[in-house]
Amino acid sequence: MKRHAHLIRTTLTAFTFLPVLCGLLALSACGGGGSTAQQPPPASSMRVAGTLTGTSTTPQFNQQPVKVASAIVTVNGQAATTARLQPGVVILGRATRTAQGITLQSADVQSELKGPISALSLTAGTMTVLDTLVTVNALTRLEQEGADHTFTDLALADFAVGDLVSVFGTRQAAGDLLATRIEREVPGAGGESEARGVVSALDATAKTFTLGALLVSYGSATVTGTLADGIRVEVEGALSGTTLTATKVHVEDGMEGGEGGEAEVSGALSSLDATAKTFSLLSFKVDYSHAVVEGVLAEGATVEVEGAVSTTDPTLLVAVKVEVRFPKMGNGASDTEAKGPITALNATDLTLTVGGTVYWTDAQTLILDHDAPLGFAQLLVGDRVQVRALSTRTNAAGQPYAVRVERKNDGD
Repeated sequence: MKRHAHLIRTTLTAFTFLPVLCGLLALSACGGGGSTAQQPPPASSMRVAGTLTGTSTTPQFNQQPVKVASAIVTVNGQAATTARLQPGVVILGRATRTAQGITLQSADVQSELKGPISALSLTAGTMTVLDTLVTVNALTRLEQEGADHTFTDLALADFAVGDLVSVFGTRQAAGDLLATRIEREVPGAGGESEARGVVSALDATAKTFTLGALLVSYGSATVTGTLADGIRVEVEGALSGTTLTATKVHVEDGMEGGEGGEAEVSGALSSLDATAKTFSLLSFKVDYSHAVVEGVLAEGATVEVEGAVSTTDPTLLVAVKVEVRFPKMGNGASDTEAKGPITALNATDLTLTVGGTVYWTDAQTLILDHDAPLGFAQLLVGDRVQVRALSTRTNAAGQPYAVRVERKNDGD
């Protein structure tokens, strides 16, 4: 993983209004017989970190449309194209914001893990990669990368032990990973294994540390930065058994740049401290003590944060607004998919019929309209939807369980 080198200074543009001068010149430039077109406000520069949502052709970040055409894109520090900006990936970059949305200037697409699957449980909705437990929920995007570097949808049941995957997501308090996107690599793809995480059990004599449950040996590695317990690192190396023998270790430092500035961050929170009013999100500690909080904060909830990076600590984000987008969700495992119009709804049993199959739902079923949460009561007969279901989880009537229901447009 080469380190991206793009974070630039935050600049603030201020308007200076001259009402006195305008009054003096009212008969000429400021008034006269004509009118002056109102100028739009300037674009606001900010830092962004978190999960892209939307679709590959209409990406969103924090519920705002994102223009990516002119963005400088890297993947774990290596040059790439905007085709890598897929829904579910985690990015770190810079952008400008206007009333029309966000224009991405630069983005490093950051996977948390890259390696072979060593264990898989459809029942639990989990897989193990590089000795790290990876949890799949209804928001997780599961896709196969083709030889032409295009992507197709998968279900968790399509994966197998030994598959090489790249995993995007957020670390939880126990060191496990809540995945936002899992890509199964092109068959036969090689390359070194990669991991990100927080250092613990550092042994400077043995030259080892752990990332969650993964043991890292760095005796022969090139180390950039100073290692210490509690700091976040990127590691690249070769997997031997349950040990990752590192060739490169890079110490991360939050947003970098060290100058503060406006920032927006999104993802699943962890280490919530309701007394100190802090939580962890990606590589940041978020202080929400003076923020407007919309929704109920809870461990594992997906949140969107607006605030500013501390001028003295690039890993501290001082929030002005925190919005809970989704509560912590349960198992997102699925083994079947259906697309088409809803032909029947039963509000009492909470079932819907698509393609001749009746699916049952409950409070844990994720129901969406293009990333916006819906209630079952908002679905209508005739709505075109995509249903992801688990056929092995049935109700008393033998109907499969709908893990995720997403309302679609005709062109989707």
